[in-house]
Amino acid sequence: MSVEEKKGAIDAWNKHVEGTAQKHKFASFSSVAEAAFCATFKRGVLARGNLTEIEKLEILAFIKC
Repeated sequence: MSVEEKKGAIDAWNKHVEGTAQKHKFASFSSVAEAAFCATFKRGVLARGNLTEIEKLEILAFIKC
């Protein structure tokens, strides 16, 4: 199950990145909102019980925020 959880987290992040690129394109990007989302995403990853610590660290390294 943790492999699916890890893939889901990475897919969710990639979807967010695509949305962020769209916001930049239309000049509706907010750095404050981005920082809040990033912090919430990190907390969500760390709270996942189905992921190992190594998988959590891999996801956090992937998102780089």
